[in-house]
Amino acid sequence: MDLLQKPLSLDLYDDNRRIYCRNAVKPPHYVSAGAKISNSLVPEGCEILGTVSRSVLFPGVYIGKGSRVTDSVIFPNARIGRNCIINKTLVCDNTVVEDGCEINNPAGEKADCVEYVSEFCSGGISLIASDVRIAEGSRICPNSMVENNVG
Repeated sequence: MDLLQKPLSLDLYDDNRRIYCRNAVKPPHYVSAGAKISNSLVPEGCEILGTVSRSVLFPGVYIGKGSRVTDSVIFPNARIGRNCIINKTLVCDNTVVEDGCEINNPAGEKADCVEYVSEFCSGGISLIASDVRIAEGSRICPNSMVENNVG
């Protein structure tokens, strides 16, 4: 998330600090005509049909039409379905969030969401573990840690 700050606190062009990485062999990212991206990192292999703001995506992420991802980190090959709200959440690799899910919806009613309380999650941030499937229409409260399939 530090890479989203302006001005950038790390000089990525400093010859004394070389950055080595291994890039996934993926096609260029795709952003549909109705999609919106602001202050986010979107690498190769991503397919964005919704809205992404102040977030970091890894290669191979899919964001469905009508979905909003805000202040989040989405790890490789995660799939966010249509009309989802993902806010202040870490979504680990190969996770599927099906259509209509809400995770940390700032406008949502706390009484309508399911809490998966964890000592590891605080400050309104939630964590969805690797290889998890969140069923269609699920609503997850802030400070939750989901390690098993939901729904």
